[in-house]
Amino acid sequence: MMEFIYVVIGYFVLVGIIGWIKGLIDSNAQDVERINNHRTSTNDNSGTHTPSSTINISPQLKLRTSLKTQQTDGINLKLILFELSDLLISKTSRAYGVELTINDITSGKAQPVLCAIDELSQKDSPEFEFKQDFFEIGADEEIHITDHLEILQVPVDLLGFPNKGKRKIKCTLKIHQYPIGGTILFSQTVCVQTATSSIEVISDLKGYLDGTEDKIRYQQIAINLAMHIAASDGNLSPDEAKFIKHWAKEQLKAESEQSKEQAKTKINTTIRNAYSAATGAGIDIIGLTKELKGMESTAWKYKTIELCLDIMKADGVADSRELTELKNLSERIGLDNNRYQALLDRRIASVGSIKTDSESSNFGIKPSMSKDEIKRILNKEFKKWNARASHTNPEIKKNAEKMILIIAEERKNHL
Repeated sequence: MMEFIYVVIGYFVLVGIIGWIKGLIDSNAQDVERINNHRTSTNDNSGTHTPSSTINISPQLKLRTSLKTQQTDGINLKLILFELSDLLISKTSRAYGVELTINDITSGKAQPVLCAIDELSQKDSPEFEFKQDFFEIGADEEIHITDHLEILQVPVDLLGFPNKGKRKIKCTLKIHQYPIGGTILFSQTVCVQTATSSIEVISDLKGYLDGTEDKIRYQQIAINLAMHIAASDGNLSPDEAKFIKHWAKEQLKAESEQSKEQAKTKINTTIRNAYSAATGAGIDIIGLTKELKGMESTAWKYKTIELCLDIMKADGVADSRELTELKNLSERIGLDNNRYQALLDRRIASVGSIKTDSESSNFGIKPSMSKDEIKRILNKEFKKWNARASHTNPEIKKNAEKMILIIAEERKNHL
C-alpha cells in the first residue's frame, strides 16, 4: 500500500498541487458565510422557512458525488466533488463536524481507498478520511441546507485504489455532534446523521495490489541516510535512533503476511549496521545518494529527505551541522531547492532551539555566490522569519527571532 503513497506524493509535490488542495480545505473551513447563509433564528420567523419550535435533527441528509475537471498550475485535474443537502438541525446548543470516508467496492467487498496527504487520511493509517469542524448552533438557532453545499474536492490521482482502471467507490458522510468549543478531531462525538453515495472513476495509477518497486532497498537507503544525519552533530541520540526504528516499523505494516518476516529481518539488520557505521567509520553517503538519485521513484527521494528532516528535529535541536548535511543530501539526490526549503522551513518552525556555529553556511549561501545573490536570499529569509516573529506560538516566535539574528550575522559576514 505505502508505495502508492510515495508515488503520488512525489507527483503532486512536483506539480505543486498539494498546496492547492490544502488551501481549498482551509478556505472551506474559514468560509463561515457558506453556513451563515443557511442559518436562521427561531425568534425570527420572517424568512421563507419557518424554524422548528423544538430540538430537531432531520434524518434526510443526502450526499452527492460527481466528477469535474479543473486546470490548476497547468495541470488538468480530474476531481471528485462532494456535496451535501437536506440538512436540518435546530435548537441543540451543540457543535457539528463532518466526516467523509471512501471504500472501493468494485470487487463486491469493501476495500480501503488510500490518500497521500495527512489532511485526507487517518491519523495512523494512509486510508482516506476527511474530518472538519462544520458549524455551531445555539439554543435559538436553526441550520437548514436544502441546496447542494460543497464539502470537498479531491483529485482522483491523489487517491490510491486496489487496482488500476475503472473503479466503483462508496462514499460515506457522517455528521458528528459534540460540545460547543470542542473539535471533531479531539472531542467525544456522537454521529447524528449518515448519508452514502456511489460513483465510478477511472484511475490511471498503478493500484496498491498491482505490484510494487523494490521498497526494501529504498527503505535501506533511507535508514542509512537518516542515521548519517542523526550522527552529523557528533551525537546520535537515543531519541533519534528510536525515531528511525519507529519509522521502519511503520513501513513494515504495508508488507503482506507472506513477505513481512523476510522484510523485517532485512530492515533490522540494516538498522544495526547503519547505527554501527554512523557511530564508527561512517556511512558511504556518496555511494548511497548516487544510487538513490538514479532510482526511478522521485517520491521516495522526497520520502527519504522528509525522514532525515524529521530526524534533525527529533532531539528538539536544529544543529547547523545537520542542516549543512541535509542541504548536501538534497542536492546530491537531485531535489528541487524550493521544495526542499519549504519542507525544511516547516521543521525549523517546530524545533525547540537552533544551534549554529560560525563555520557553517546557512540558507544555502555558497562562497561562489555574488553579493547580489546573497542579498536576495537574505532578504527573502528575513521577510519569511520576520512574519513569524509575532506568531502566537511561543516556540515558533522564539525560533523566528533567533533566525532573524542569524540573518543579521550572515549580512555582516557576506555583505
